[in-house]
Amino acid sequence: MKTQIKALTIAAALAGAALFASAPAEAGGVSISIGVPGIAFSYGSGGYCDDWGCPSGYWDYPVYYGPVFYAGQWYRGPVYYRRIHGDYWYWIHGGWHRDQWHGRRPAWWHRNRHEYHYGPALGRDYYRGHGFRHDNDRHWRQERREYHRDFREEHRDHRQEFRQERHDHNRVIRHDRREDRRDVRDNRHDDRQDRRHDRRDNRPDNHHDRHNGHNDNNHHDDHNHH
Repeated sequence: MKTQIKALTIAAALAGAALFASAPAEAGGVSISIGVPGIAFSYGSGGYCDDWGCPSGYWDYPVYYGPVFYAGQWYRGPVYYRRIHGDYWYWIHGGWHRDQWHGRRPAWWHRNRHEYHYGPALGRDYYRGHGFRHDNDRHWRQERREYHRDFREEHRDHRQEFRQERHDHNRVIRHDRREDRRDVRDNRHDDRQDRRHDRRDNRPDNHHDRHNGHNDNNHHDDHNHH
């Protein structure tokens, strides 16, 4: 019985050790996993960065999934990288640095080297949907400010365009109304002119008719007298 209890205790201890080794913990961005030392990235940075923060537009940088040695410490990764004159530079400790390790890599590095690789940029949507915090990330705050600023400027431009279009439309309407009133006045003036000319043209005819009628009356009277 005691032998069985001892065996179960040893098995439980081994299982707990395996679980601890397979699920490393993080405290303040520093990894304390067994066999893989180094500083881990912080979700609070908004991306794959340590507590020193991320570069501008980090979502557009490719990612190295592996550890980097700098200033006497290992940075576990993933980390952002770029190529400069053929050399790899990594974003760690708030700046671009090269791996400073010289000589043979540690044993734990060789055990896990099959997992280390270079990958493409992930884009902003990836970080939005994978648990990264952006409330303290200055780059995301700046992006939000720029987005809202662009939205306000675009909205203001639309309002100005709408006001200008409305002003032009009203100006055309006012111009058309003035033209219509001018046409009405011109038509009235032409009508008056036509009536004046008609009356003027009719006056000689009336005078001639009256004169001919007077002569006819005189001739008739003379004939009766004879």
